[in-house]
Amino acid sequence: KTALSGGTKVIWSAGDQFALLSAGSRDRFTLVSGEKTNSGEFAGSVSGAAPFYALYPYSDDCAVEGGVLKFKLPQEQTYAASSFGNGASPAIATMADASSPAQFRNICGALEINLCGSGKNVSSIKVTDLSGAMLWGDCELALDGRQGTDEQTLTVTGGSNEITLTCESEIKLLSSIWHLNSRIILSYST
Repeated sequence: KTALSGGTKVIWSAGDQFALLSAGSRDRFTLVSGEKTNSGEFAGSVSGAAPFYALYPYSDDCAVEGGVLKFKLPQEQTYAASSFGNGASPAIATMADASSPAQFRNICGALEINLCGSGKNVSSIKVTDLSGAMLWGDCELALDGRQGTDEQTLTVTGGSNEITLTCESEIKLLSSIWHLNSRIILSYST
């Protein structure tokens, strides 16, 4: 999965994969070089025809149908030090042809939580949108040239307004916010 470096700079990690999508096709591309950098080379086979949309991370349930990108956002995300959990930070790139460079843009928002407490341990965090907006579920993104901008059209159904961040091992909080072990970052639909 990607990681964050220097605040919000996304870098590629070993095993990263994205889906190259077109109407009726979904092909898997895997990182072959560029690990620990923000520019990677991916390899895979193309079965569809242009235009193409690249969706990170790869998912078996993503598709392009009728000018709409369909994918799922997870209700439960896993803590990853100073980064996103696996599958929790979708990004999209539009490509004129399969050999074009793909410049990924985030689809969702990110929430960074800095916690402090006197020696307390955290095993999970629940975030609730008090307005009732869906934070996870079945997503449909209109492929109308506005994806990756404030004007993108993302619809989320079948989920709820709560997401949970689960820590595989408890995180021990320190008493000062200035001495945190790491940042806690969640991805959510906007």
